[in-house]
Amino acid sequence: MKKIKIVKFPIIADERGKLSFVETGTNILMPIKRVFSVSIPFKKIRGCHAHKKCTQIIICINGKIEILYDSGTSKKKYILSKMFHGLIIPPKHWIEIVGLEKKSNFIVLCNTRYDKKEYILDYKKYLKIIKCNS
Repeated sequence: MKKIKIVKFPIIADERGKLSFVETGTNILMPIKRVFSVSIPFKKIRGCHAHKKCTQIIICINGKIEILYDSGTSKKKYILSKMFHGLIIPPKHWIEIVGLEKKSNFIVLCNTRYDKKEYILDYKKYLKIIKCNS
């Protein structure tokens, strides 16, 4: 199983501010087929699922979020608060995202289109799937 990792995006800074970008084939190797944005209030939780095949990159664009992930054998937390860092979430990793500030926003880049059947929404079922694939 692939591991979750932080990816840093290029930053172009001048007196007007900072610009950061993502380019398929340059600083990420997966094709991007879907992008969506999420607003999450303080101490609220989003996610609570895993994907069967989809790889995601989560980028916090405002505020601060905590991403709790579970690979079925280990658990870890990541804090994202900078738009030039993304967290790559491979398939078959359970994630929960917590808002750490009053208003936090993040975007998610996916290498698959939306498919309801792609989601694993029950944690016990997730653990069974991971155990069968070990």
